[in-house]
Amino acid sequence: MSLYGALNDGYRQRNPNLGHGIVFDFAIVTLDGSNPTSFQFTEMVKVIAAGAVLLGSSAPGLDPYTVTTVVNGTTVNKVDVYAWKATSSANPTLIASTNSSAQVLIFAMGERRGGQNI
Repeated sequence: MSLYGALNDGYRQRNPNLGHGIVFDFAIVTLDGSNPTSFQFTEMVKVIAAGAVLLGSSAPGLDPYTVTTVVNGTTVNKVDVYAWKATSSANPTLIASTNSSAQVLIFAMGERRGGQNI
């Protein structure tokens, strides 16, 4: 089974070998057009590091072109994903995307709720 196929089936990996109540988790979300699109990792009390990638088998177009992430400053187990698009094919300056159909894989490492390992 490919990684993408496993993710599509709702597979989630929590690595008990990270120790000290640290967990790795990920999810596939669809951009909602609001920029940022937020996702809350309910198994974590605090996200330490996070990232995101666009999913798909073809090269990205002008919208969205790329994504970036930031741990939400108000809710520390929430990751905000910002999608960016090119202004136009003649102007590569990135501006906020309003795409509401692209899928994104969000991944995070953080402190497990309750602090215990699986």
